[in-house]
Amino acid sequence: MPSLRFTILSATSLLLAIGTAALWHRCAAGPPFDFFITITPDTSYGLGTERRGIIGFLQLQRPSYRSGVPEDIQVVGAGFRYLRMTSDGMRRYNLVLPFWMLTIFWTAVPCLWLLRRLKARARRLKDRARKRNRLCVTCGYDLRASSLRCPECGAEIAKRPLPNERIN
Repeated sequence: MPSLRFTILSATSLLLAIGTAALWHRCAAGPPFDFFITITPDTSYGLGTERRGIIGFLQLQRPSYRSGVPEDIQVVGAGFRYLRMTSDGMRRYNLVLPFWMLTIFWTAVPCLWLLRRLKARARRLKDRARKRNRLCVTCGYDLRASSLRCPECGAEIAKRPLPNERIN
């Protein structure tokens, strides 16, 4: 049932998009918050927020970080940031993802689901109109003079009930 899985994935993704938008609004209106876990005294990680994005970080403490440290890295653009900073035996990695990017990411699957549903509905309506007008469902050829198969594409013609017949 790939259609059911796609529907469940779309619903989950839509809930995540709504949650991201709510978190975005909360962070724009209120104070930021942090959540972190210390694994060992030398290692910790966590999540935090800022006004326009969510921050993921990892801190590692190693003696090798004290000397001969490579230069810090900073990549910034469109609200996205990646930082690697080193000082006194501590290395910290930060990744900031802007809320707008997360919201667009989470809404992509529900938009595809909706587009797929709208196309299927349009196809069903088109098929009904073709049947009603005695046109071939496959190619649209006029079937008023045909009985079993479409002379254009060879598709089988569905038997159309007479006006006084009942459909079971």
